[in-house]
Amino acid sequence: MHNRYFSYIGKDYTDLEQRTAEIKSALEQHPRDAELWLKYGLLMVEADEIDKSIQAFSQGLYYDPMNAQLRLQKGRRFIAKGQYWACISDIALAVKIDPNIWDNWYYLSVALNLAEQYDEAAKTLERCREITLEKEHLFPVIDWMFVNLVEGGHKEEAQNLLNTFDCEIPCIQMDYSYKKRVKLFAGKIPPEEFYSIADIEENCLKRPNRVKLEQITQLFGLAFYYAYIKIDENKRNVALKELIGIDMYHQGFGYIKGVKLAKERGILT
Repeated sequence: MHNRYFSYIGKDYTDLEQRTAEIKSALEQHPRDAELWLKYGLLMVEADEIDKSIQAFSQGLYYDPMNAQLRLQKGRRFIAKGQYWACISDIALAVKIDPNIWDNWYYLSVALNLAEQYDEAAKTLERCREITLEKEHLFPVIDWMFVNLVEGGHKEEAQNLLNTFDCEIPCIQMDYSYKKRVKLFAGKIPPEEFYSIADIEENCLKRPNRVKLEQITQLFGLAFYYAYIKIDENKRNVALKELIGIDMYHQGFGYIKGVKLAKERGILT
């Protein structure tokens, strides 16, 4: 049992156009069905149509204003626009509606981190860790706790976090890259062996364009490692330049953090 949403529609779909057509047809028959608007919005996210996804989630919220997942998913999309407080306000309400859902606390903490509210992010990440029902879901939480602590100036506390965490516990397939990042930060994987597209293709979720999203996740981890842990400007810059060159998922946390780091280090203006 877990208390975590999974935002993809079905486990094995590959035809985005067909799924979208099916949901649009269903909405024509049931335009007041908030769950259908949720599904349509998530399909728009998969298609990288962020404005359309926000509109879909907003329409669903008209019919069900206290739907926690619609509120969460709408809030998350504002991250792509750099509107972090719009995101935070939506997800804070999702937390109030359903405080027992892992995703509400997790994505609230990520948005707070992006808004550079490191102390508030630390509190919400700790709460997310407390309500995680199964250890296999911990890797994204531990990863962001580490990143947030380092960025907030608490590098020793961040290292202690990893020293007391078992990096070898299993993870779900969706979190494969986060587990690798935690192991990299903890010194369990040599950085030279960390990033591999072949490894991503073999071990990560099989979804349309998923490889690019996992590349972003791993490349930000590698750039962060070379920026803060084993400092190497050249290797950091190589990772950041490859990350920035990926043509999709610019709304992803890793991409946004990577661009921010690149600007801070003078790679982007």
